Amino acid sequence: MNTFVATTFRRLSLSIVLGLALTGQALAATAVVAERVDQSTAVARTIPDPAQQLMAQVRALQANDLQALLRTSLSEAQYNDARAKYELARSKPVSEQDRAEFAKTFEKLLAPNAETTLMQEIEPALAEKRPQLAGALLMGFGAMQMAVSQKDTDLSEAERASLQVLLPKVQLWASETDFLSADLMRKVIRIAINTARTSGVNDLDDLKALTFEQATARADQLLMAAKQSAAVYNLDLDRILSSVRIQTLNVTGNTAKIRTQVTVFDTELSHEQSLALNDGRWTPSTISDVAKVKIETGR
Repeated sequence: MNTFVATTFRRLSLSIVLGLALTGQALAATAVVAERVDQSTAVARTIPDPAQQLMAQVRALQANDLQALLRTSLSEAQYNDARAKYELARSKPVSEQDRAEFAKTFEKLLAPNAETTLMQEIEPALAEKRPQLAGALLMGFGAMQMAVSQKDTDLSEAERASLQVLLPKVQLWASETDFLSADLMRKVIRIAINTARTSGVNDLDDLKALTFEQATARADQLLMAAKQSAAVYNLDLDRILSSVRIQTLNVTGNTAKIRTQVTVFDTELSHEQSLALNDGRWTPSTISDVAKVKIETGR
């Protein structure tokens, strides 16, 4: 269970939260309102509007609809390829070792005393990690501050100033959130248990019996559980999603530029990104477009 606790803590760590907030593709995938800045850049009817396409993706995220998210993110060929790979893996025989490992984890969640059993395993690990927490947070914030202060990065002075506004707010959230609280972990465990019990899956054979569409439909519960778990630690993902605005700045042939804005801890982050049209789906045209983020303080 030490691994489980470490993984949980890492997912809730400040670097992950800030990284998600600043990642261009994550921002682009969370568009809830599409706005056209210049009507003179209207796209031909045969070319999908980038902002509208991304809006469909975020609506799927907000609805915890993985199937809709895949349909709006992948081309028909990509979707069929993903389904074919899933069905190929599903057709392979399951070893007794695979079945035993799945049962070892999943049966704990389905057991009548699951909450008590899991907490008995986790609490000692939480207590063990507590003396290290303050130092880990300080190191994390120190690394973030150094990254923001470095002059040899792509950040402009305005972007640095905006990050300086954001970092104390993230630090305040972290200082007010006890990531190693047994009470909060118990709430997360309850979410996991309820998700497992309502999944309709009791063993690995049940899971393998699901078609691709059935499996993605069941995964909707996982998206909901992830949001609920984040909320336990005072992180409202749906609120962040609802703050996002996207503008299509221009479309030229199979390339486009968009501006995405999102508010995180009362700070507005803005990112201009280039996209390329591939098989009817808009995607970041280069890795640098995904990584480079323009950040502005919200008014």
